[in-house]
Parts: sequence; structure tokens; C-alpha cells
Amino acid sequence: MNILAGREHSRKELFDKLHQKFESKYDGDINSQIFIVIEQLIKDNLLNEDRFIESYIRGKRRKGIGPVRLKHELAQKGIESDLISDYLSDISNEEWLHEINTQRIKKYGSQLPSDKKEIIKQSRFLYQRGYPVDLINQVLYSKD
Repeated sequence: MNILAGREHSRKELFDKLHQKFESKYDGDINSQIFIVIEQLIKDNLLNEDRFIESYIRGKRRKGIGPVRLKHELAQKGIESDLISDYLSDISNEEWLHEINTQRIKKYGSQLPSDKKEIIKQSRFLYQRGYPVDLINQVLYSKD
């Protein structure tokens, strides 16, 4: 319960944490015991992957993380790709454009880059934040 009190977790995250905590302290089939505990937590709605995904996406978006990186990180946490796509598809292209532009302006100022070296530099920054190339190009080559 202490693990769940801090923040939402995915099934995989919780399994990994419990396995690491108890593998050396427990004789027998620890995996089946952990699965039983996780299923009970799900049944009691104390562990909910929908809540986890919403919370994770909201927190990472506040930090300026884009959809490509979010997909990768959620997959690493054991979330199915269909479920990830469902949640990310709820976020409009305009919202992502606003966020990527906000990140660019925060780092480099409102002036669009004029030379190739600066365009590459800003592109690399935005790509590492997890934004797709098409959005990066829209922001860096917009005439607005």
C-alpha cells in the first residue's frame, strides 16, 4: 500500500517493485503471489491502469514531453500500444502544436531560427523531447 500511496502505477511497475522487494525474503513461487495481490488491488480499484495512463500523460505533458516519447515510456511501463494510442489520440494536433511551440519559445525565444545550424539545433532539441518530425517542421518553418 505504501507503494501505491505515492502515485499511480502500472501493473508491470508494481509487479517489478514487489518482486524486487520480496524475491530474497520469500521461499516459493513469489510471482504467483504477486499476481494474486495485483489482481486483488485491481478488483478493489486501488490499481487502475486508466488512471495511471491519464496521470502519467498529464504529468509528462506539463514537463514538455511529446507524444513519441510518451508512447515509448508508457510501453516500457507495460502499457499496451492500443491503449496508449487511444489516450494520445484524444489530444488534438493543435494542442501538440501549442505545446511544441511553447517548448521551443521557452528554450530559444520567439524568433524563428534563420540559419540551417540553428534549425538543426532546435530540431534536435524538440526531437529529444519526443515530438514527431512533422510537428517540428510545422513549428520551425511556419511563416506566422
